[in-house]
Amino acid sequence: MYKAILVEDEAIIRHGLKQLIEEVIGGFQVVGEASDGKQAIELLKSVIPDLLITDIRMKEMNGIELIKRVRELHPELYILIISGY
Repeated sequence: MYKAILVEDEAIIRHGLKQLIEEVIGGFQVVGEASDGKQAIELLKSVIPDLLITDIRMKEMNGIELIKRVRELHPELYILIISGY
């Protein structure tokens, strides 16, 4: 089973995506959730997933800045961007 971290600032969307990923798609377990890029960076200090799923527009640290920082720390990590922007 692959491990994923989900980064989305809207809680209801984050919850729906988690259900979609784990129950509909299958093969993935959401091992961490964050509501912005700063929280995701902190989470990545303790959990290393196979996949990071992130929104683009978020407060504190947006998805683009998060991706730049993640690439410095974990260049091999797969990243999936989701956005309604």
